[in-house]
Amino acid sequence: MLEAMPTDITILSFDMRGHGESIVRDGRTVGWRAFASADWQHTVDDVGRAIDYLKREVGADRFVLGGASIGSSAALLTALDRPEVAGVFALSPGRAYRGLDTISRAADLRERRTLFVAAEGEAPAKEAAEELARLAGGSASIVGGNAHGVRMVGAAPDLPARLAAFVADTLSPEAAQ
Repeated sequence: MLEAMPTDITILSFDMRGHGESIVRDGRTVGWRAFASADWQHTVDDVGRAIDYLKREVGADRFVLGGASIGSSAALLTALDRPEVAGVFALSPGRAYRGLDTISRAADLRERRTLFVAAEGEAPAKEAAEELARLAGGSASIVGGNAHGVRMVGAAPDLPARLAAFVADTLSPEAAQ
């Protein structure tokens, strides 16, 4: 399935604030555990700035957003106000991680393709994935195990190929019509 990916897809991956290498603010270390509500709200702005960057730097005009855990919440909420977002995939989505409420406006995602993935043994994410898929008119994919986020690949090694196919299908010329 990866070989079916068009060659003109640009992928941008970045550390969400407070995660990975993005934990330094004003010369001091600030991880996500120290975040206030406003910090979490800014993650949605960060995703929007990534879209603006790709529009400006590579001329991209259609997007598929993806994220894991709270990153999926930021992707879903960004998509709501960005018509250029054609689809979103969410790994281990939540209803309202750290105040990022995805449920109340999930029905507004019906104009976009959505895929919600969660592990069978992670009940809160599984329930959120199924509810979000129902509300957004998307698909839920439940994998084995109880892993969270990108760790689900251990139980579902075909997951990267399925996500790549989702992106390719969503960005295909046929889907744009």
